[in-house]
Amino acid sequence: MYPHRWYEAHLTREFHLKLRREKTAPTGIDPLDLVSGYERRPYRKICLSPCLNLESLSKNPATFLNLLYNRVMYSSESWAPHDNHVIKGHWELRAFETEYNPGYIILFGEKYGQLTTSQRRELHDWTLVGFPRGILIPEAQYNILKVLRGVVEKLLHGLDTDDREVHAHDFTSVLDLGLRSGAGSSAVEFASSYLDQSYSAPPVFDIYALCSVAESMKGMHGDHIWLLQTDPAYTRRYAALLQKGALGEKLSKQNQYVHLAIGMMEDCTEFWSWEWILEESQKLRVIYTELQDDIRAGKPLPKTYEAALSSLEALLREMLKNRCEHTYGALTSRPGFSSSWKHKSLERLQSSIIIPERANPEIITPILFLKDRLDYCLWMLVIGTKDQLGWKIFADGTPKQDQSTLFAMLDEQLTECQTTKKGEIARLDEILYMKYSDLSAIHQMLTILRLHRPGFMKREFKVVKKTSKGRCWTYINKHFLDQSPMLKVATNPDGTYKFTNDRKMKEDADTKTEAQQRLAGYLKEFLATPKPSGSRLNPTWIAKDDAQRSALSRFWDQMRGRHRQTLIRLGIEHDDIEKDLVALSADSEPEHISKVQATRDRINSKPFLTLHSVTSREPSSWSMS
Repeated sequence: MYPHRWYEAHLTREFHLKLRREKTAPTGIDPLDLVSGYERRPYRKICLSPCLNLESLSKNPATFLNLLYNRVMYSSESWAPHDNHVIKGHWELRAFETEYNPGYIILFGEKYGQLTTSQRRELHDWTLVGFPRGILIPEAQYNILKVLRGVVEKLLHGLDTDDREVHAHDFTSVLDLGLRSGAGSSAVEFASSYLDQSYSAPPVFDIYALCSVAESMKGMHGDHIWLLQTDPAYTRRYAALLQKGALGEKLSKQNQYVHLAIGMMEDCTEFWSWEWILEESQKLRVIYTELQDDIRAGKPLPKTYEAALSSLEALLREMLKNRCEHTYGALTSRPGFSSSWKHKSLERLQSSIIIPERANPEIITPILFLKDRLDYCLWMLVIGTKDQLGWKIFADGTPKQDQSTLFAMLDEQLTECQTTKKGEIARLDEILYMKYSDLSAIHQMLTILRLHRPGFMKREFKVVKKTSKGRCWTYINKHFLDQSPMLKVATNPDGTYKFTNDRKMKEDADTKTEAQQRLAGYLKEFLATPKPSGSRLNPTWIAKDDAQRSALSRFWDQMRGRHRQTLIRLGIEHDDIEKDLVALSADSEPEHISKVQATRDRINSKPFLTLHSVTSREPSSWSMS
């Protein structure tokens, strides 16, 4: 049995070390002949069944019992989508030796696992899979059940043969009644079935869970935007957080204010993107509810439903791509990780960009796994294993690890650090936490969609956006996402950098500069406004609080004007503009203004009362609709 839980990282490291040895002390093997997939072939069992590793099963006995329970209580067919996904990366690397057969393996119904020569179904629905890959799924399931059977036989060894069946029934009853919680669906309650899929009940498509994730993320981002507009102390603290790291060290003072304003507008854009995702998810739920009787294995998916599935999947993939780009920039500049990077600042007028490069390029990703596990997890989640050193020299690249595995690795690392290295946890600051929460939520939704059976045809984003209807597709087709004020750069042949001008519907440079300067000026004015201190019952405190609130409102009034200007330039309709501006108008809402005034009145009339902050509210009671 393979000794390590994070086998992928260990195998990748071994491969890259072998490449380095061959480069420094050649043995006559052409490095291009050293292919990662072929090097993994001796590790066939762990590549097929990663859950069978000694570290996981010996470290916590409950892990083994949970694996035993869920593999016994659920059919091989219900595990097939998960087991198929596990082998995907290795299959693409050609890590498995297989025999060719023109037939197909059936993955649904009473004939599950049988070979057929007739293809009456579309292969993308995963009810039939070509033999070379399809046979790997039953093989992986056989390996798991063989190990579990061997352990159970040892547990039952010595029992009276005549009563073996009775004892086996008792053992199953213990698993069913003794290990399950009353309302749970799996033997042992893990922190998250998303992080421990192999040891939990088989993951399935759940349209309501899909919508719930989107709704929760929209609420979280909505609360953040609301507080930025209504709570001066929260806004000051957030601005101070954004300024830490390379942003505060490398940019000019004026460009710092520009970047702070840009960062807050990007936060708003992330909120709107979750509105889009929620709308598309709810649209899918409506179609699912209407057609659920026609959705079953062995039958083609209704066309409208399949189109809705593929549209949401394409949107999530594009949002994941955008989030990874932004998170990459944040990771390399945040205080907890910026020391591992060299930062070069390119500035032009009121625009600038920070270009990161590894401070020690010899520490490639596989080696980073042992030297700095937290950095490895966060880096892999946004960039994968295409590290620059290995990718430029060798034709072969190692595959991106599954993000749920990386999040499980990150969760394990942070849990261990709670008792041994608390300073390590602080490296993952609030800014990074928000961004990685976004990545996790989007990938979780993609995972739920991936589990849909029958499977659906994946479509390219550029195709989907031409045919799909809805508010988000209107914005995308009018290039709203291309309006990011962050500059793009390209690399010259001599290794230097240059700015590029490949944005669509690009704004006039003078107009853009003027707008950004204006935003920076109002933000600077707010941050320079004296903070109230001392007792809130003091008239001086009230006057200073009124002054900072007024300055904050003037800044957000400019943010509303700036967003309206952008949408009008792109040709967005009036109703959609007004809906967007609701998210940027919390400071001017009559309800908020009346609460602030009511607090002032109570202070003036009953100065002896201790009052709560006027900005406190129940997030669940707030709605952007």
